[in-house]
Order: sequence, then structure tokens, then C-alpha cells
Amino acid sequence: MNADFHNDILTVRHLPLGNELEGLDCGVLALYLGKRSIEELFAVARGFRKTGGYELAFEEVSGITDEQLETLISFRPRYVTLTWNHENDLAHGCKSSGGLKPRGKEVIRRLNRAGIAVDTAHLCRQSFFDVCDASDRFVNSHTCFSAVHANARNIDDEQIECLHEAGALVGVTFVGAFLTAGKADSENVVRHVDHYVQKYGAEGVCLGSDFYGTQDLPADLLNYKSWDILVEKFLKIGYNREVIEQILYLNLKNFLYGR
Repeated sequence: MNADFHNDILTVRHLPLGNELEGLDCGVLALYLGKRSIEELFAVARGFRKTGGYELAFEEVSGITDEQLETLISFRPRYVTLTWNHENDLAHGCKSSGGLKPRGKEVIRRLNRAGIAVDTAHLCRQSFFDVCDASDRFVNSHTCFSAVHANARNIDDEQIECLHEAGALVGVTFVGAFLTAGKADSENVVRHVDHYVQKYGAEGVCLGSDFYGTQDLPADLLNYKSWDILVEKFLKIGYNREVIEQILYLNLKNFLYGR
């Protein structure tokens, strides 16, 4: 059983979807703003149906109005990412520097009041901690760990500790530049997951592939049918099958639907 915390298929494909999700048992499909308008994202969201274990998320919502925020909430996304890599009217991304902005605090309050998690992915360090202080419910849908490989998009152990103490789920992503220098493979993904597990246990970590959001993927992890490779790698370093199932499926399934 496979579960994915962050997949960009809705950003790059027209509905209805084809067989792109074959092998995925449950997951979160994100709508990334980019150069589109919020209303264009909503047009895609209106055509999406929460079936087959697939849920919706929004990635970057800069410039969102109060009315649009109410519409977004009505779609019941599993999380909302405030910014991409750069500064916007809500917060600062990892390629800028600064804290959470007043509008960002208001958006967080309204999302949390509706039971929607705030995604700390893409934030710079100061904005990250500001979000953790301001939010009752937050996650990090797709990241890697600076202690394993330094990258502006990765989070350090102090940030991991903050997420862990809050019971916030963290998705390890497959973006090669976040995983390692040079060409990444599945062993790099396992190494980042293992960094978390050795420090904090297996309950708070899952996978957030970023499939369709990047072309910089590990050579042997290009689709969901290849995830069996991860099982073999985890078994090789001594993980039992129960813990592997927890990481690859149950942690995210429990976050989405309860135990």
C-alpha cells in the first residue's frame, strides 16, 4: 500500500485523470498557483472529486481575498501552502528572508478554524517558526533534511523538532537537488527518512514525492509502481515490514482519515 503527501498531477494534467496514479492507494493532489489566478485553481478544484482515497490541497495562495478564502475552505483541502520559494503577501519563502505577515496570520486563523492544516513547505526559517507559533494545525508536505544534505528547501533538526513536538506529519520528497549532490536514487530517499526515524521514531514521517512538480527525480523512482524498490531498501537496512508500511502508507492514511 502506498500513500503520497504531495503530488502535482492536478497542476499539470487536465481532468479527468488517466492512469497516472496507478499504484497509489491514497494521497494528496496539490494545485500550485504559479502564474495562474486563484479563480483558475478553483475551476480545476470544481472538477475534482474526492474519490479513490485522493484528497485536494492548494500550494501558494498569494493575493487571496476574503471571499476567495471562503471558497477555498469550501473545497475542504487537506492543507494549504502559504507561499512558494519567494516572498508574497502572506509570508517569506526559502529564497527570501523574513517573518509571517499580518495577512498570513489572518489566513492561518481562518484555515485552522475550519480544521485545515497549514503547510510549512517552501517557507524560510523565520516564517516557518512564525507559522508554528501562529497555527494550531500544521504539517510539512514535501521536504528533506539539512543534516543529510544542505539545500534552502530543506529543514534543520530544530525545525524537525518543532514539527515532531506538535505531532505534525512530515513528507520526505523525491526532488533530487534536495536529496543529494549529483544524481539521486532511492537510497537517498531512505537516508533522509532514516534520519528522521532514528531521532524521532516512525510515526511522524511519510513520503511527499512531488511527482509532476519536478523532473529532477531519483533515477529509480519515476512513478508509483517503482515504490517497491523502497521496501527492499528499508528491509536491507533492518526495518521490519510493519514500520515500512507505517512510513509508506499508514501515517498519511491516519492523518487523512483517522485510525
